[in-house]
Amino acid sequence: MLKNDPKAIQAAGSAPGSIIVGGPSPNAGTTFTSQQEIKMSKNESDLNQILKKRIEGIQQEMSKFNNFINDFAQTADNELINLVGNINLLQRNIAHVNEMKENRLKKK
Repeated sequence: MLKNDPKAIQAAGSAPGSIIVGGPSPNAGTTFTSQQEIKMSKNESDLNQILKKRIEGIQQEMSKFNNFINDFAQTADNELINLVGNINLLQRNIAHVNEMKENRLKKK
């Protein structure tokens, strides 16, 4: 992030990867005030830790979501099996009722 910051410049004579951050002084063209040296390797490791934690959090949430989806799919499968069973039972009962009606009509 800081490499693309227009307020950041490469620190001359400093350790590689170090930059100086500061805002331009309103009175002095391109001179930088309140300069602060920041080691990129420390920032990168902090950024890496932050990103790793965020990725771990996302992975945990995705795992929870996946578990919920699997539970829902299992419930939906069970309900579908029950529905098909009930439809088959209803068809048999309707056939039995129709058969009983035919037997009554034949007896009369």
